[in-house]
Amino acid sequence: MSKCPICSKEIGFMNKPILGAGKLSNGETMCSDCYLRLNNIDSKFVSNSKSLSPDQVKDIFSNKESKLDRIKQQLKNIGIDKTSAILGRKEIAELPNIIAEGETIFGLVQGIYNSGQGILVATDRRLLFVDKGLIYGIKVEDFGLDKVSSIQYETGMIMADIKIMASGNVAKITHVDKGPAREFCEQVRKQLSTPKANIASVPVLQNQVDVADQIEKFARLKDQGILTQEEFDNQKKKLLGL
Repeated sequence: MSKCPICSKEIGFMNKPILGAGKLSNGETMCSDCYLRLNNIDSKFVSNSKSLSPDQVKDIFSNKESKLDRIKQQLKNIGIDKTSAILGRKEIAELPNIIAEGETIFGLVQGIYNSGQGILVATDRRLLFVDKGLIYGIKVEDFGLDKVSSIQYETGMIMADIKIMASGNVAKITHVDKGPAREFCEQVRKQLSTPKANIASVPVLQNQVDVADQIEKFARLKDQGILTQEEFDNQKKKLLGL
């Protein structure tokens, strides 16, 4: 009986991938558990498994699980534990494939969006709704923080709705626990306030410099006799928006 080159389990009839699947570049075959594990990370890996060595598969597992551990630690830091996130565990398992390196999670709630149940995740770069369906795979809706103008919540007796205003559209996530919804929106508002203040200050300052420079140029043209006083005054008013 052969052993799996990845996990070293003995491979028998019950744990061998069917139809010759799971073969690696060295001719060995991984067990069905490792095959499914690899498929859950990314199906393209199993479809091209014959080009992968056992060490490459182990590296894929290591990198994926290391990133998932970091994400779980971020969730733990914001008070999301296994109990409160149990309904979104499939979506959380997908986050290593979605969250970029260096991207930090600071909020997570569960809810329903476009008839799909999933999780709404807030990072320092964007808001994401992730729905890992049973039939249609994974759906991800991405709202960049630079496109989000505001976020609101409306509460009922137990549940709440979250409304995200982004690029002139409104996304509504329903059936969110009332307490977490309030906290989530407050955290997103804090995140929105800081970058928007910093980003807005740059073009305003640049615009002021450009206007002053243009006025100075027109003044030189007036001194050189190229522009009349009236023409200079008209150009100055246009630049100042008067």
